[in-house]
Amino acid sequence: MTLNGWLQMAIVLATVLLAAVPLGTFMAQVYAGKSTFLAPVLGPVERGFYALAGVNPAREQGWRAYTHSPCSCSMRQALRCSTQS
Repeated sequence: MTLNGWLQMAIVLATVLLAAVPLGTFMAQVYAGKSTFLAPVLGPVERGFYALAGVNPAREQGWRAYTHSPCSCSMRQALRCSTQS
């Protein structure tokens, strides 16, 4: 392997290692339901998408609705692909 290849691998490894802790902390805050630094910016956008889709974010999704969602998306995609020339 060339020196260039080793340098590229070292840069990727260093980038992953440097991003692991901040990204992990951010993801832990998101999964815990805590506010993050992106909440003021992306919160209104998320609520807009929820309103557009008619989704209530406070309501749990049952197993039947959860099963229906991917199945209907797959069917739409299959129909879309089958009608294209």
